[in-house]
Amino acid sequence: MPKVSIIIPVYNVNNYVGDCITSCLNQSFNDIEVIIVDDGSNDGSSETIDTFRYDNRVEIIHKSNEGVVAARNDGLKIAKSEYVFFVDGDDNLPENAIEKLYTCLELHPDADFVLGDVMLTDSDNRPIRSAITQGNGIVKGEDNIFVSVMQTQFKSLCAKLIKKELFNTIKYTPYGLRIGEDLVILFQLSLSAKISLHTDSIVYNYVQQCKSVSNDEKLYKAKSEDWIGMTIYFENILNYYSTHINIEGEKRLKKQIIFNISRYIFINNGTHKHRQYIKKLFYEYYIKDKQVQSLIYEYSTIYAKMLFIIQISPWLWALTYKLALKLNDTVKKLYKATRT
Repeated sequence: MPKVSIIIPVYNVNNYVGDCITSCLNQSFNDIEVIIVDDGSNDGSSETIDTFRYDNRVEIIHKSNEGVVAARNDGLKIAKSEYVFFVDGDDNLPENAIEKLYTCLELHPDADFVLGDVMLTDSDNRPIRSAITQGNGIVKGEDNIFVSVMQTQFKSLCAKLIKKELFNTIKYTPYGLRIGEDLVILFQLSLSAKISLHTDSIVYNYVQQCKSVSNDEKLYKAKSEDWIGMTIYFENILNYYSTHINIEGEKRLKKQIIFNISRYIFINNGTHKHRQYIKKLFYEYYIKDKQVQSLIYEYSTIYAKMLFIIQISPWLWALTYKLALKLNDTVKKLYKATRT
């Protein structure tokens, strides 16, 4: 039985998937299986995937398109290892990624999570900024683990060794959600974990594509309803896991909810069909909660001060905040010009 199952959901990333799979198979830690789930690709990815059948460590699933959540779950169903590691089909791994994580695990074999650092790269795998740190050390207790996950910069299921049996504790599975699906799963896993390990070794190369969902405003607008869907999941988590979440974790999850609804209003220019729901959330989780206000002020004073405009007019808030962002961008450009 392999010690680690690497699961790769793939959908239309033919320019990258070959490098992704190769980087997994070339790991210095080779007691692995690589499960590739082709989620109905139609760009040649399916054919590229099939070229890796020569390796007996590879398992391939071809299926109709159902989204990344279903694809990962299909991989989990056939995974043989105690621990799983997710890789998106357009990203790749440093050669010693699994070795670094498993070495940590051997020191604490009862750990539920082992988190590593992430390097952002361009499409040619050249670093474009320093690593996204996920911290270093050991965290115990589900309430503390949840807070530590909320504080990490890379809130994804990737770049982590995760005990497979932990997925049996999932209450809410966000099928169909196209934004934030990782957060919904990750938050629940962290609230069921007992021990989490963090290493500052880089174990994941996150390829920043100019056309990726996270960078394309048009795609964000097309999927804007998912910001509300994600918020509903977060509310459910907040209520269902209330006895597992400490005060720090609660205020950070509420902050995420406020961010979601403000983002939704922003990309819809203040026009939306969830006015009463958003008004209720904003009042309960922001106006009434001074701790959440303080946390958001730490994030951005301007953003926090302007949030109150949502109560008066969502449209006015969207307009005002967009103007503020443009002004801030102009000031930065002028400052940069004076320094060159």
